[in-house]
Amino acid sequence: MHELSYMTGLAELAISAARENGAQSVKKITVDVGELTGVLPEYLHYYFPQVVKGTVLENASLSVNEVPIEAICNDCGNIYKPSRENDYRCPKCGSLNSKITKGRDVELASIEVD
Repeated sequence: MHELSYMTGLAELAISAARENGAQSVKKITVDVGELTGVLPEYLHYYFPQVVKGTVLENASLSVNEVPIEAICNDCGNIYKPSRENDYRCPKCGSLNSKITKGRDVELASIEVD
């Protein structure tokens, strides 16, 4: 159920941005959801109408982009998708010394105004 709190926070950000830019209504908001977050896009879509009712977002559509996990190897610089299949190791050098660079966040990516 953490999708409700995420959707509420994202809607508040979008409403604030719309007001700051003088928008009377919003046509569409786009949200990026990282693979590692555990946030399910279908639940964001479910809660969206409830959260935006009576706001400048009420007639807006919601688009959700799923962002896959990506890591960069600190030893060789290779960018890859860590997974159970590769034991979370860099497929180029076999190192476990890496940093997750994508797929951990839920972000408001864009707002389209009328």
